[in-house]
Amino acid sequence: MAELVTLGDVKAFIADVPAADDTMLQSLLDQLEETLEQECGRAERPFAPVQLARQEVHDGNGTAILWLDYPITALTSLIIGPSVAAPDETLDVADPEVVSWKVGSARVCRLDGGVFPRLPLRVHVTYDAGADLPALAALAVTRAAASIYRQRGAEDVKSEREGGYSADLAAVLDADPLWQRAVAAFRTGGFG
Repeated sequence: MAELVTLGDVKAFIADVPAADDTMLQSLLDQLEETLEQECGRAERPFAPVQLARQEVHDGNGTAILWLDYPITALTSLIIGPSVAAPDETLDVADPEVVSWKVGSARVCRLDGGVFPRLPLRVHVTYDAGADLPALAALAVTRAAASIYRQRGAEDVKSEREGGYSADLAAVLDADPLWQRAVAAFRTGGFG
């Protein structure tokens, strides 16, 4: 899991956080980031920093379009077959008449008339992935952490016990329009 928000970021946002609360606040941040990824349906494709030489294996879909997990900054190789060692086909990713892609998109298109074949063949992709740490997601996590932190010890707050705080995490997140906006923005697999 990527770190959308650092402990330093959230402490600066809240202001006047004693060092004694660092462990609890970091635990809360980790839980909020994990919750956001789960609510966005991104458990399999979590928010991530830049990834060099990322390798993915995809099932072909019988079309000329393949969607990768993250936005592309550089495409290195596309190999089709049961394994990289014994490819059925290796596409020339440097040839614009064979493959099309653009920086910031996760879409790869075959322009050579071929398709990304269905199983049993697999598509092995190596590429540099751009950072997928959207500012809206980071702000939602920061604001939720600040809200929960500020509610510690409040009489009207209910049951969440993260780090000794009593805040109903679900209620805080459900009531936060920024959190809801971030979930809606990233639930469909958007890159921010």
